Amino acid sequence: DWKSFDFSVGYVVAEDRVYFIQDVDGNMWKVVFTAFGGSADGMIAFSKEQVGTVGVNELDDNVEFVLYPNPSTDGNVNIKFNNTSSSILTTITDLSGKQVFSQQYNNQGEQIQQIDVSAFAKGLYIISIENETSKLSKKLILK
Repeated sequence: DWKSFDFSVGYVVAEDRVYFIQDVDGNMWKVVFTAFGGSADGMIAFSKEQVGTVGVNELDDNVEFVLYPNPSTDGNVNIKFNNTSSSILTTITDLSGKQVFSQQYNNQGEQIQQIDVSAFAKGLYIISIENETSKLSKKLILK
C-alpha cells in the first residue's frame, strides 16, 4: 500500500513506493504518490512521468494487423493486414521458439489470409508479420 495511518500525525505516504501503470494505448507511466488528504477531503497528490510507449499495432503506419478468431477453436485462423511494402512474412512460433509456420505474401493492399492450424497442438503461439521496416506480433490461442 502506498500510504499508512500514523495515529500521531495522520496518513503517511510511503516514500519507497513507485508504481508502473500501462494505459489502454500501451503507454507506460511511472506514478509516485506524494500526499493523501485522508477522510477530511480524500484528495490524493501524485507525480507521473511517461517512461515508455508500447503499441504493437502502431510500430509502422504501413502495416495493420488483425487476427481472428482468437482463440481459434475450428482449426483455422485469419489474418487481415494492409501491406504497402513489397512483401509480408507471416510466421507462427510455439512458446519454445520453434517456428511451426512461415508464409511469404507478395501482394500489396488489404488482404485476408486464412491459415490452417488444425495440425498444431492446442496451446499458446506467437504469430508475427513483418516487412522491411517493422515486425508486429500477437498471441494466438488454439483451443
